Amino acid sequence: MNKKGMEERLYFWVFYLVVLVIILLGLFNYVNNLADKTTFNQDYLVRDVALVLNAVYASPGDIEVRYFVPENNFIFIIGDGLVTIREKGDVLNKRSYPYQEDSYIESNLDDILELENPSGILFSKKENVLNVKKISEWSDE
Repeated sequence: MNKKGMEERLYFWVFYLVVLVIILLGLFNYVNNLADKTTFNQDYLVRDVALVLNAVYASPGDIEVRYFVPENNFIFIIGDGLVTIREKGDVLNKRSYPYQEDSYIESNLDDILELENPSGILFSKKENVLNVKKISEWSDE
């Protein structure tokens, strides 16, 4: 009997089991995120906010857009041509989507703007100056 070959086979089986556990944990995490729809909501909100920001940049004249955030347990990070969203306390699970900046329009997005748990986001462009602000409490006025 060749025991050396048996030992190598044992190492392969241990490696296969470790890889299987990693894949199963990743799959469990993915299914868990789908179950509470966090990933879907993050993807939807980050794309929608970036598209609204593009529309405000591209609109002629003065404009004010109040964007309602249906779930206010997210943190929005806007700046450097990127809108990023993540849950409070979860640094690893975040989603990003780019927006197109206009170099002829001044904005408060030159620095990174972090909006924590907003009820809404106010986009206002007046005289080629864009301001993005957090709305703490939503009102229909």
